[in-house]
Amino acid sequence: MSAGLPTVTPADTAAFLAARFGTAISDVRPLGAGAWSRAYAFVRDGARWVIRWSDLDDNFARDAFAARFAGDGLPIPPITDLGRDRLGFFAISPFVDGSDYEELPAAQLSELMPSLLAMFRALRRVDLSATTGFGIWDGGGNGLSPSWHAFLLDDKDASEGSLIRGWRARLAASPLGTGPYEALWRRFAPLVARCPNERRLIHSDLLNHNLLAGDGRITAVLDWGSSLYGDPLWDVAWFTYCEPWYPHFQEIGLARRVLEDFRADPAADSTDIAARLRCYQLAIGLDSIRYNAWRRAWPDAREAAERALSLAR
Repeated sequence: MSAGLPTVTPADTAAFLAARFGTAISDVRPLGAGAWSRAYAFVRDGARWVIRWSDLDDNFARDAFAARFAGDGLPIPPITDLGRDRLGFFAISPFVDGSDYEELPAAQLSELMPSLLAMFRALRRVDLSATTGFGIWDGGGNGLSPSWHAFLLDDKDASEGSLIRGWRARLAASPLGTGPYEALWRRFAPLVARCPNERRLIHSDLLNHNLLAGDGRITAVLDWGSSLYGDPLWDVAWFTYCEPWYPHFQEIGLARRVLEDFRADPAADSTDIAARLRCYQLAIGLDSIRYNAWRRAWPDAREAAERALSLAR
Protein backbone atom coordinates (compact mmCIF):
# COMPACT_ATOMS: atom_id res chain seq x y z
CA MET A 1 0.00 0.00 0.00
CA SER A 2 1.32 3.46 -0.94
CA ALA A 3 1.89 6.04 1.77
CA GLY A 4 -1.20 8.17 1.96
CA LEU A 5 -3.39 5.48 0.35
CA PRO A 6 -5.56 3.75 2.98
CA THR A 7 -7.38 0.46 2.47
CA VAL A 8 -11.02 1.51 2.76
CA THR A 9 -13.69 -0.80 1.37
CA PRO A 10 -17.02 0.18 -0.23
CA ALA A 11 -18.77 -1.27 2.84
CA ASP A 12 -16.61 0.86 5.17
CA THR A 13 -17.41 3.91 3.07
CA ALA A 14 -21.17 3.26 2.97
CA ALA A 15 -21.29 2.78 6.74
CA PHE A 16 -19.30 5.96 7.36
CA LEU A 17 -21.50 8.04 5.02
CA ALA A 18 -24.77 6.71 6.48
CA ALA A 19 -23.59 7.54 9.99
CA ARG A 20 -22.31 10.97 9.01
CA PHE A 21 -25.37 12.10 7.06
CA GLY A 22 -28.06 10.08 8.80
CA THR A 23 -29.59 9.12 5.50
CA ALA A 24 -29.62 6.21 3.10
CA ILE A 25 -26.53 5.83 0.93
CA SER A 26 -26.56 3.81 -2.28
CA ASP A 27 -24.48 2.86 -5.31
CA VAL A 28 -21.11 3.10 -3.55
CA ARG A 29 -18.55 2.17 -6.18
CA PRO A 30 -14.81 2.67 -6.66
CA LEU A 31 -13.65 5.40 -9.03
CA GLY A 32 -9.97 4.58 -8.79
CA ALA A 33 -6.90 5.46 -6.77
CA GLY A 34 -3.92 7.73 -7.25
CA ALA A 35 -0.62 7.90 -5.43
CA TRP A 36 -2.13 9.47 -2.32
CA SER A 37 -5.91 8.95 -2.32
CA ARG A 38 -8.68 6.47 -3.09
CA ALA A 39 -12.06 7.61 -4.48
CA TYR A 40 -15.61 6.26 -4.36
CA ALA A 41 -18.78 7.55 -6.00
CA PHE A 42 -22.05 7.34 -4.09
CA VAL A 43 -25.65 8.52 -4.19
CA ARG A 44 -27.28 10.48 -1.35
CA ASP A 45 -30.79 11.90 -1.51
CA GLY A 46 -30.90 11.30 -5.26
CA ALA A 47 -27.69 13.26 -5.98
CA ARG A 48 -24.31 11.85 -6.97
CA TRP A 49 -21.22 12.59 -4.91
CA VAL A 50 -17.57 11.57 -4.60
CA ILE A 51 -15.63 10.79 -1.42
CA ARG A 52 -11.87 10.46 -1.37
CA TRP A 53 -9.82 8.86 1.40
CA SER A 54 -6.17 9.45 2.26
CA ASP A 55 -3.71 9.06 5.11
CA LEU A 56 -2.64 12.65 4.37
CA ASP A 57 -4.72 15.80 4.71
CA ASP A 58 -2.54 18.32 2.83
CA ASN A 59 -3.82 17.60 -0.66
CA PHE A 60 -7.48 17.78 0.38
CA ALA A 61 -6.87 21.16 2.04
CA ARG A 62 -5.30 22.43 -1.19
CA ASP A 63 -8.29 21.14 -3.18
CA ALA A 64 -10.63 23.02 -0.86
CA PHE A 65 -8.63 26.22 -1.27
CA ALA A 66 -8.31 25.79 -5.06
CA ALA A 67 -12.09 25.80 -5.45
CA ARG A 68 -12.05 29.58 -4.92
CA PHE A 69 -10.04 29.88 -8.15
CA ALA A 70 -12.90 28.39 -10.19
CA GLY A 71 -14.34 30.53 -12.95
CA ASP A 72 -15.05 30.70 -16.67
CA GLY A 73 -12.87 28.12 -18.39
CA LEU A 74 -11.58 26.71 -15.09
CA PRO A 75 -14.17 24.32 -13.58
CA ILE A 76 -13.00 23.20 -10.13
CA PRO A 77 -15.44 21.15 -8.02
CA PRO A 78 -15.94 22.47 -4.48
CA ILE A 79 -15.15 20.45 -1.38
CA THR A 80 -18.40 20.35 0.62
CA ASP A 81 -17.17 18.25 3.57
CA LEU A 82 -13.66 17.72 4.88
CA GLY A 83 -12.41 15.94 7.96
CA ARG A 84 -10.87 12.94 9.65
CA ASP A 85 -12.32 9.58 10.69
CA ARG A 86 -10.75 6.41 12.03
CA LEU A 87 -10.62 5.29 8.37
CA GLY A 88 -8.45 8.26 7.39
CA PHE A 89 -8.82 11.80 6.10
CA PHE A 90 -11.77 12.35 3.78
CA ALA A 91 -13.02 14.94 1.30
CA ILE A 92 -16.49 14.98 -0.29
CA SER A 93 -17.36 16.75 -3.56
CA PRO A 94 -20.23 16.80 -6.05
CA PHE A 95 -19.86 14.18 -8.79
CA VAL A 96 -18.92 15.70 -12.15
CA ASP A 97 -19.80 13.96 -15.40
CA GLY A 98 -16.99 13.57 -17.88
CA SER A 99 -14.52 11.21 -19.48
CA ASP A 100 -10.83 10.99 -18.71
CA TYR A 101 -9.36 13.61 -21.05
CA GLU A 102 -6.12 11.84 -21.88
CA GLU A 103 -7.88 8.60 -22.85
CA LEU A 104 -10.11 10.22 -25.49
CA PRO A 105 -9.40 9.52 -29.18
CA ALA A 106 -7.59 12.11 -31.27
CA ALA A 107 -10.74 13.35 -33.03
CA GLN A 108 -12.45 14.19 -29.73
CA LEU A 109 -9.28 15.78 -28.38
CA SER A 110 -9.16 18.02 -31.42
CA GLU A 111 -12.74 19.13 -30.76
CA LEU A 112 -11.78 19.91 -27.16
CA MET A 113 -8.81 22.14 -28.08
CA PRO A 114 -10.68 25.47 -27.66
CA SER A 115 -11.80 24.47 -24.17
CA LEU A 116 -8.33 23.17 -23.25
CA LEU A 117 -6.67 26.40 -24.39
CA ALA A 118 -9.30 28.44 -22.54
CA MET A 119 -8.46 26.46 -19.39
CA PHE A 120 -4.75 27.28 -19.75
CA ARG A 121 -5.54 30.96 -20.24
CA ALA A 122 -7.88 30.96 -17.25
CA LEU A 123 -5.13 29.43 -15.09
CA ARG A 124 -2.75 32.21 -16.12
CA ARG A 125 -5.29 34.88 -15.16
CA VAL A 126 -6.23 33.71 -11.65
CA ASP A 127 -5.90 36.49 -9.08
CA LEU A 128 -3.32 35.42 -6.47
CA SER A 129 -3.18 38.75 -4.62
CA ALA A 130 -4.62 37.21 -1.44
CA THR A 131 -1.79 34.66 -1.26
CA THR A 132 1.98 34.75 -0.84
CA GLY A 133 5.07 32.73 -1.75
CA PHE A 134 6.17 30.49 -4.57
CA GLY A 135 6.27 26.78 -5.38
CA ILE A 136 4.09 24.28 -3.50
CA TRP A 137 1.41 26.07 -1.50
CA ASP A 138 -0.26 25.02 1.73
CA GLY A 139 -3.91 24.61 2.69
CA GLY A 140 -4.08 28.33 3.45
CA GLY A 141 -3.02 29.16 -0.10
CA ASN A 142 0.49 30.41 0.69
CA GLY A 143 3.60 29.23 -1.16
CA LEU A 144 6.32 27.51 0.83
CA SER A 145 9.32 28.83 -1.14
CA PRO A 146 10.68 32.41 -1.09
CA SER A 147 11.10 32.50 -4.88
CA TRP A 148 10.45 30.45 -8.01
CA HIS A 149 14.20 29.90 -8.38
CA ALA A 150 14.45 28.57 -4.82
CA PHE A 151 11.64 26.12 -5.51
CA LEU A 152 13.28 24.88 -8.71
CA LEU A 153 16.63 24.29 -7.00
CA ASP A 154 15.16 22.43 -4.00
CA ASP A 155 15.81 18.71 -4.52
CA LYS A 156 13.18 17.73 -1.88
CA ASP A 157 15.51 15.19 -0.26
CA ALA A 158 15.47 16.84 3.16
CA SER A 159 12.92 19.65 2.70
CA GLU A 160 10.45 20.21 5.50
CA GLY A 161 7.10 18.75 4.46
CA SER A 162 8.50 16.80 1.51
CA LEU A 163 6.65 13.54 0.94
CA ILE A 164 9.73 11.95 -0.67
CA ARG A 165 12.41 12.68 1.92
CA GLY A 166 15.29 10.23 1.65
CA TRP A 167 14.97 9.57 -2.08
CA ARG A 168 18.67 10.27 -2.71
CA ALA A 169 19.95 7.43 -0.52
CA ARG A 170 17.55 5.04 -2.24
CA LEU A 171 18.72 6.18 -5.67
CA ALA A 172 22.38 5.86 -4.68
CA ALA A 173 21.82 2.25 -3.60
CA SER A 174 19.81 1.37 -6.71
CA PRO A 175 20.84 -0.32 -9.98
CA LEU A 176 20.39 3.07 -11.69
CA GLY A 177 22.66 4.98 -9.33
CA THR A 178 22.98 8.75 -9.18
CA GLY A 179 24.98 9.18 -12.41
CA PRO A 180 22.09 10.03 -14.77
CA TYR A 181 20.52 12.31 -12.15
CA GLU A 182 23.73 14.25 -11.61
CA ALA A 183 24.28 14.58 -15.38
CA LEU A 184 20.79 16.05 -15.73
CA TRP A 185 21.27 18.38 -12.78
CA ARG A 186 24.42 19.83 -14.39
CA ARG A 187 22.38 20.67 -17.52
CA PHE A 188 19.39 21.94 -15.56
CA ALA A 189 20.84 24.17 -12.82
CA PRO A 190 22.40 26.88 -15.07
CA LEU A 191 19.06 27.33 -16.86
CA VAL A 192 17.23 28.35 -13.68
CA ALA A 193 18.71 31.87 -13.78
CA ARG A 194 17.04 32.38 -17.18
CA CYS A 195 13.56 31.78 -15.75
CA PRO A 196 11.43 34.67 -14.46
CA ASN A 197 10.38 34.86 -10.84
CA GLU A 198 6.83 35.05 -12.10
CA ARG A 199 3.97 34.16 -9.79
CA ARG A 200 0.97 32.58 -11.54
CA LEU A 201 -1.20 29.56 -10.73
CA ILE A 202 0.18 26.25 -12.01
CA HIS A 203 -1.74 22.97 -11.73
CA SER A 204 1.34 20.80 -12.38
CA ASP A 205 -0.53 17.49 -12.70
CA LEU A 206 -2.90 17.86 -15.64
CA LEU A 207 -1.88 14.59 -17.33
CA ASN A 208 -2.56 12.10 -14.55
CA HIS A 209 -6.30 11.56 -14.99
CA ASN A 210 -7.10 14.95 -13.47
CA LEU A 211 -8.94 16.47 -16.45
CA LEU A 212 -12.51 15.43 -17.22
CA ALA A 213 -14.20 16.31 -20.50
CA GLY A 214 -17.62 15.98 -22.08
CA ASP A 215 -19.87 17.72 -24.61
CA GLY A 216 -16.88 19.35 -26.27
CA ARG A 217 -15.49 21.04 -23.17
CA ILE A 218 -13.40 20.50 -20.05
CA THR A 219 -15.86 19.68 -17.25
CA ALA A 220 -13.53 19.44 -14.24
CA VAL A 221 -9.94 20.17 -13.23
CA LEU A 222 -9.22 17.84 -10.32
CA ASP A 223 -6.53 17.17 -7.70
CA TRP A 224 -4.59 20.32 -6.81
CA GLY A 225 -2.17 18.48 -4.54
CA SER A 226 0.82 19.24 -6.79
CA SER A 227 -0.20 22.82 -7.59
CA LEU A 228 2.43 25.59 -7.58
CA TYR A 229 2.87 29.33 -7.81
CA GLY A 230 5.43 30.25 -10.43
CA ASP A 231 6.04 30.49 -14.17
CA PRO A 232 2.93 29.15 -15.98
CA LEU A 233 5.11 27.78 -18.79
CA TRP A 234 5.65 24.87 -16.38
CA ASP A 235 2.22 23.40 -17.22
CA VAL A 236 3.02 23.64 -20.94
CA ALA A 237 6.35 21.89 -20.33
CA TRP A 238 4.47 18.93 -18.83
CA PHE A 239 2.65 18.42 -22.13
CA THR A 240 5.84 18.67 -24.20
CA TYR A 241 7.79 16.40 -21.83
CA CYS A 242 5.10 13.69 -21.78
CA GLU A 243 4.32 13.73 -25.50
CA PRO A 244 6.08 10.41 -26.34
CA TRP A 245 3.67 8.55 -24.03
CA TYR A 246 0.62 9.97 -25.83
CA PRO A 247 0.74 9.12 -29.55
CA HIS A 248 -2.82 10.40 -30.03
CA PHE A 249 -1.63 13.78 -28.69
CA GLN A 250 1.14 13.73 -31.29
CA GLU A 251 -1.39 12.91 -34.01
CA ILE A 252 -3.11 16.27 -33.56
CA GLY A 253 0.00 18.23 -32.48
CA LEU A 254 -1.56 18.90 -29.09
CA ALA A 255 1.59 19.97 -27.23
CA ARG A 256 2.64 22.21 -30.12
CA ARG A 257 -0.76 23.90 -30.13
CA VAL A 258 -0.67 24.47 -26.37
CA LEU A 259 2.80 26.04 -26.73
CA GLU A 260 1.69 28.20 -29.67
CA ASP A 261 -1.25 29.49 -27.66
CA PHE A 262 1.09 30.36 -24.79
CA ARG A 263 3.20 32.41 -27.19
CA ALA A 264 0.09 34.16 -28.52
CA ASP A 265 -1.42 34.94 -25.11
CA PRO A 266 -0.94 38.63 -24.16
CA ALA A 267 -0.96 37.58 -20.49
CA ALA A 268 1.98 35.19 -20.95
CA ASP A 269 5.68 36.10 -20.88
CA SER A 270 7.42 34.52 -23.88
CA THR A 271 10.86 35.95 -23.10
CA ASP A 272 13.67 33.36 -23.52
CA ILE A 273 10.98 30.73 -23.91
CA ALA A 274 13.19 27.99 -25.37
CA ALA A 275 15.60 28.03 -22.42
CA ARG A 276 12.75 28.17 -19.91
CA LEU A 277 10.93 25.30 -21.57
CA ARG A 278 14.09 23.17 -21.52
CA CYS A 279 14.67 24.07 -17.87
CA TYR A 280 11.19 22.91 -16.88
CA GLN A 281 11.34 19.76 -18.99
CA LEU A 282 14.56 18.77 -17.21
CA ALA A 283 13.06 19.74 -13.84
CA ILE A 284 10.08 17.46 -14.53
CA GLY A 285 12.46 14.63 -15.43
CA LEU A 286 14.47 15.19 -12.25
CA ASP A 287 11.27 15.22 -10.19
CA SER A 288 10.18 11.96 -11.79
CA ILE A 289 13.52 10.31 -10.99
CA ARG A 290 13.25 11.51 -7.37
CA TYR A 291 9.67 10.32 -6.94
CA ASN A 292 10.33 6.92 -8.50
CA ALA A 293 13.51 6.51 -6.47
CA TRP A 294 11.46 7.12 -3.35
CA ARG A 295 8.97 4.49 -4.59
CA ARG A 296 11.87 2.20 -5.56
CA ALA A 297 10.24 1.96 -9.01
CA TRP A 298 13.50 1.54 -10.89
CA PRO A 299 12.15 0.89 -14.43
CA ASP A 300 10.10 4.11 -14.16
CA ALA A 301 13.08 6.04 -12.81
CA ARG A 302 15.25 4.79 -15.68
CA GLU A 303 12.58 5.71 -18.25
CA ALA A 304 12.36 9.22 -16.82
CA ALA A 305 16.15 9.57 -16.91
CA GLU A 306 16.30 8.45 -20.53
CA ARG A 307 13.55 10.88 -21.59
CA ALA A 308 15.11 13.83 -19.79
CA LEU A 309 18.63 13.02 -21.07
CA SER A 310 17.28 12.91 -24.62
CA LEU A 311 15.86 16.42 -24.09
CA ALA A 312 19.10 17.63 -22.52
CA ARG A 313 21.03 16.57 -25.61
